[in-house]
Amino acid sequence: MDSVGLGARVALVPMAAPADAAEVEAAARHAIEELGGLSWLKRGNRVLLKVTSNSPNPYPATTRPELVTAVARLLRAEGAARVIMADHPGVQFVHHGRDRQRGSTRATFKKNGLERAALEGGAEIAGFEEPGYDGFFAGESRHAQHWTGPLMLPNLIREVDHIVYLPRVSAHVLGGATLALKAAVGWLREDSRRELHQQADTFLWKCAEIASAREIADRIRLVISDASRAITTYGPDFGYSASIDPPLLIASTNLAMHDVAAHGVLSYARNTLTPAWARAIDSYPANASWMNKFFVSMIWGVPAGARSSGFRAPKRGRAIDNTIIRRGLEIWSPGAVEPHLFWAGEVPGPLRAAVASA
Repeated sequence: MDSVGLGARVALVPMAAPADAAEVEAAARHAIEELGGLSWLKRGNRVLLKVTSNSPNPYPATTRPELVTAVARLLRAEGAARVIMADHPGVQFVHHGRDRQRGSTRATFKKNGLERAALEGGAEIAGFEEPGYDGFFAGESRHAQHWTGPLMLPNLIREVDHIVYLPRVSAHVLGGATLALKAAVGWLREDSRRELHQQADTFLWKCAEIASAREIADRIRLVISDASRAITTYGPDFGYSASIDPPLLIASTNLAMHDVAAHGVLSYARNTLTPAWARAIDSYPANASWMNKFFVSMIWGVPAGARSSGFRAPKRGRAIDNTIIRRGLEIWSPGAVEPHLFWAGEVPGPLRAAVASA
C-alpha cells in the first residue's frame, strides 16, 4: 500500500492531573500542531472519528470521551462540515450477521459515555452495522496476506474524506495489547470477524493487516490516544486500571509508530503501577488460544469452535515482540522500528525510559 504515511514522529504531551476536558483539548491541539497541524483538512470535508468502543464499559475500556469531544471541536472549528464518530463493538455485544441481529452500536455509545461526548463536540454518531449486512464492500490490500476471504468494510469509509483514529491503551487477552492497529477489528463485518477468530493460527497477523486496506490507509491522517489510564491485565473490556502520572496524550500520523510508543506506556503501567497480585492472575498468554476457541463457540456455535485453529500468543516484552505491532511495522514503516519521540513537557525518567526502550 504505497499511500501509507511513513512518518515516524510521535508526540507525547503530558497533562496536568486529573486531565479534565479543557486540559485534554489543549493537549490535543498541541499534539496536532507538533505533527504539522490540520493542513490536510479543507473546509467542507467530512471526517470519521474511529473510536474504540468494544463494550458498554467506560474508559479506559473504551476511547476516552473527553478526547472525542476535544478532537471533534477542533475539526469543526477548522472547517469540517461533518465529523462522524463511528465503530462496531465486539460481536459478544453487537452481533449483526445477515440473518441474526443483536444489540446496537448506538446503545453501546450511550452506555459507555461516547454518545454524549460526540454530541458535545458537534459530531454525528454512526454504527457500521446500521446500513445493513449489504452496506459493506470488499477492501483492497496487497498486504492482507494472511486473509483467505475479503476484508468486508463499511461503506461509510468511502463517504468521508479523512479518518482520525482515537484508540485507547489496554492489555488484550488474545493479542497482548490493543492499541491503534488492533482497533481496526471494529471496521469488520461479522463474516470477516468470524474468519479472524476461527482461523486463529494467523489471528495476530490479520489484526495488523486490516487497516492496510487502501480505502482506510488513504484516508488516515492522525492517531491520538489518551493514556491517562490504562487497562494493564486481561483486557479489552476489564482488568486492572492503572492511573498514569502524568497523564499522557500519544499522537502520530503512523499507526505502527503510535503503537510502539503506546506499548512502552502500557509496559510501564503494567510493570510499575500494577500490583503483583493483579499480574499473577492475568490469563495472557497461557490461556489465549483456548479462550479464543471458547469465544468462537459462544458466538458462532460449538461446532465452529471445534473447527477453529489454535495459536501461540507471544509473551509480553518489547513492542517488537508483539506480533500485531511487528506486522504493523512491516506494513507501515518498512525498515524503521523506532519512533522519533517528541516529549512536549516534563515526564519522569522511568516513564520516558520505558517508552524510549519499547
